[in-house]
Amino acid sequence: MNEFYVFLIIGMFAMMAVMCLSGKVYSIPMHKSIIAACFLTVAGYIGIKIMYFVETGAWTGRSMYGAIFLVPVFMFPVSKLLKVEYRKLLDICAPAGCFMLALMKVKCMIDGCCSGKTFYFASGSFQFPSQIVEGVTSLAIGLILLKLIKDHTQCGLIYAWYLLLYGASRLVLNCFRWTHPWLGPLPAGHVWSLLAIAAGVVLLRSGRTTVHP
Repeated sequence: MNEFYVFLIIGMFAMMAVMCLSGKVYSIPMHKSIIAACFLTVAGYIGIKIMYFVETGAWTGRSMYGAIFLVPVFMFPVSKLLKVEYRKLLDICAPAGCFMLALMKVKCMIDGCCSGKTFYFASGSFQFPSQIVEGVTSLAIGLILLKLIKDHTQCGLIYAWYLLLYGASRLVLNCFRWTHPWLGPLPAGHVWSLLAIAAGVVLLRSGRTTVHP
């Protein structure tokens, strides 16, 4: 089996665990959280392929932002199928997605992609550990989102926080990895990060939702 799919399957089981844990807060039955995690894996896979095609015109690679942007669209019919409130479903998808992203950074290290820039000094050089830092950052964001879910203070807005926090972190971290201009002087990662931040801010400024655990 292709190594990528091994990581994808491991990530799916990790997301099942996270979604079952966070789903308890919203009284979502465990079997529905598990089914939703399977759909989330499919949405993520389709999304990363579509986004890579948008960026390069090829299907052979992966662009993680595709998963982040496609999930809200893909999970809407899933919420109807499972009879789970859409905003609750998105809430539990957000931290699960962070754990999948962190795992995929391990795959990036193996493949040698998403590598950091090398900085040269008089005494030597230093290559920024981009994959490690991005993976740890994704884990940290996932834990923050789980805390927000547990605290019941941002019900219905967790995905908005996901967009904002991940977008802001990637906007900064992209400055430390090798990139190529995509839209004018901006690399694709910067473009998607700015869009994610904007979407997160708009959703948060729209006010609190009426979602309750």
